[in-house]
Amino acid sequence: MLKFQRDWPAAEDVDAAIRFQADGFTIDGAGRLAGVPIPLLKAGIPRFGHAELSVEARATGDAGAMLAMLRNSPLQREYGPTMDALRAKGAADAGFRMLLPLYHGAPPPRIEGTVALADARLEETRWNLVFEGVRGTARYDRLGFIADGLQVRYANLPGTLSLRAGPHVRDRKQAFEADLQATVGIDDLLAKAGSSMDWLRPWVDGRSPWTVSLAIPRGAAQATPPTQLRLRSNLVGTAIDLPDPLRKPAAQVLPATVDVTLPLERGEVAVSLGSLLSLRSRSNGRQTGVRARLGGGAADAPPAHGLVVDGRVRRLEALDWIGVVAGQAGGDGLPLRRIEVQADTLRLLG
Repeated sequence: MLKFQRDWPAAEDVDAAIRFQADGFTIDGAGRLAGVPIPLLKAGIPRFGHAELSVEARATGDAGAMLAMLRNSPLQREYGPTMDALRAKGAADAGFRMLLPLYHGAPPPRIEGTVALADARLEETRWNLVFEGVRGTARYDRLGFIADGLQVRYANLPGTLSLRAGPHVRDRKQAFEADLQATVGIDDLLAKAGSSMDWLRPWVDGRSPWTVSLAIPRGAAQATPPTQLRLRSNLVGTAIDLPDPLRKPAAQVLPATVDVTLPLERGEVAVSLGSLLSLRSRSNGRQTGVRARLGGGAADAPPAHGLVVDGRVRRLEALDWIGVVAGQAGGDGLPLRRIEVQADTLRLLG
């Protein structure tokens, strides 16, 4: 057994040749690291007088075993909840390099490596996300990791997945960022937005290209600050069957942004549909409050329970909207608290 650095797993079942040369030594062989086969293992110190231990290793095997190995590293301490929620399976090839200065006053060790995936499967259990056919390379170091542009299949359609943690994030206020670009069904997205958006499901249908961005702030493990989830799309491929002015055929372009504050039981969902609609919704598990503003401008905070609508539009299909609101008011729907909408043209009959 060889233990090169206390925060990383020890190399086991090592079969290697040790050679002492002048004022140093080298190790050349193979072994296992946290159960992962290591067909290439090299280490050495060129000069004991200014000791710097270098280690180079290459691992081949299952992505799940390599993920388990990384859970036994400092990355687990920093990103435990994120890594605990990941599952991996499939072919992977990994590289590991370390330079560990051992002299007095030495800088921290330099650790870096790569994990190349080929037709792997990744799961994120908190969000019930499954990615098949994952191809691409992730890079990691002592402080974090980055995997940009992984090719994936989500819901049997192609997409691109990017993951960033530590110093590799784009927004320095975040500890972890993830971006998914894929064509996704609107039903699937609304299901992940929680019960506060259930009322919208009967009125939308289709699939559109979406960019889904997740950001977990620094300090999340200590103080559990809110996590932000943002979804953006042009909604081409998705039809909205609400009355005018919100009716939209599937082929029409309509910029959409959905911001979700997590966890859902304490967070809020904010929706923007171009200049047509701004909406804020909140649910506590038993009651849902929704406030919608038509015709532009930001919606105010939602009520504790029920539906509030305001704003100004050029055309309003009054009877159709009465039917929508009445449907929400019945059964387990949203009771109408107030409606204050100004319309240049108001249609009461056909």
